[in-house]
Amino acid sequence: MAKMQTLTLNREFQVWFYAPSHSQLLLRSPKRNDGEKRVDILFHGVQALDIKTTMAIVSIQEVDPTKLDSRSTIPSGFHREVKTFFLRGDDWNGYVVAYGVSKMEDDLELDDSSSFASV
Repeated sequence: MAKMQTLTLNREFQVWFYAPSHSQLLLRSPKRNDGEKRVDILFHGVQALDIKTTMAIVSIQEVDPTKLDSRSTIPSGFHREVKTFFLRGDDWNGYVVAYGVSKMEDDLELDDSSSFASV
């Protein structure tokens, strides 16, 4: 199966919602004054993560977990369908191990519900 294309974001995000019971993680970036829309990033089937609660994310890329640097120790023993997503920031790196990730942009306000139906 082909790896996802790199999401290039260059925005400030924060952990907006995490539901261990549904294995979902929602990262949100509010609308900006320059007319850019609100951006939600939803990880589903989350198995592990190492991220900040507030972060400037430059990009998100699906990677081979064995190719990460030694500072990013990924736990082992996950289902073979699980993917590792590398989050690169200006001054930090993190990861999310999950079944998938989706991006949604909208014109809603910061505190409005997500456009993702399940969150």
